[in-house]
Amino acid sequence: MDKESEIVEFSGFFSATFEIKNVVKTREKTREKIIELILSNKSITQIELSEKLEISLKAIEGQLKKLKNENRIKRVGPDKGGHWEVLR
Repeated sequence: MDKESEIVEFSGFFSATFEIKNVVKTREKTREKIIELILSNKSITQIELSEKLEISLKAIEGQLKKLKNENRIKRVGPDKGGHWEVLR
């Protein structure tokens, strides 16, 4: 168990223990990894990001939307043939 985890226990007829990771930190790390991948390949596709980070395409779309809303990245040109730019 790492520092960012929390143990939650439920008791009753049966007992279960769950480890809950800090989701906010995980999402921030994912966004940083996306930025690193864009910096290494400005033409990277959402599918390639999904494959490299081993997360769903839907999750990539959400993370990219968040990065665009924060003005950290922008898409230049069309979906096919365009590229990403890291703004800050």
